Amino acid sequence: MAATGTDPHESRDTSGGEESAPGPPSRAGRLPRAMIWDLDGTLSDDAARAHFVEVEHGRARDWESYFDAIDKDPPIAASMEVLRAMHAAGIRVLFLTGRPEYTRPKTERWLEANGLTDYDRLIMRPEGERRPAGYFKVEAVARLRDEYELVCAFEDRIDVAEAIRLAGVPVFLYGAGAEAAAEALEVLDVRQDDLTSGGDPRAGRQRRGSA
Repeated sequence: MAATGTDPHESRDTSGGEESAPGPPSRAGRLPRAMIWDLDGTLSDDAARAHFVEVEHGRARDWESYFDAIDKDPPIAASMEVLRAMHAAGIRVLFLTGRPEYTRPKTERWLEANGLTDYDRLIMRPEGERRPAGYFKVEAVARLRDEYELVCAFEDRIDVAEAIRLAGVPVFLYGAGAEAAAEALEVLDVRQDDLTSGGDPRAGRQRRGSA
């Protein structure tokens, strides 16, 4: 489902009385909390197809072959553990990926095959979008903030992680390995009460990629 700019929470005056100046909305009190997950290299292990887009000896990147094999990726176990733990704490799941829109059917099959069916959104690179991933992802984040309280995001690319952080969302910077994921889970375990009770997960210990 593509992100939209419509605010479904927009209120209307149905009292029939005199209009009063609207006050600022209480965002935290009315918006569901959610986390944003990248897919390639963050949740799905794309190591077996990464050679298609590596730049060496002047060879052009073969994005078509890279995306053609997305359904063969194994999930990154530590990332799955973090996602499931946070989801169990009541945090909704939003997938925001640089995969092009035409890969949606394969991506949805991969998510279903790995038990990831309870998510709110799967936002993909729109057809014709040629800019680096950070540009369209930041624009998507801006729209999502009208619908969700964004607790944090998970990314494997430093440039995209920094762009999202500058947009005001705390970021866990993941590699394809489990070390960063294990660190994130450790922080999650320490802050489980905050996540459940609506506290600010950005307070306290500094996280990788959020400085």
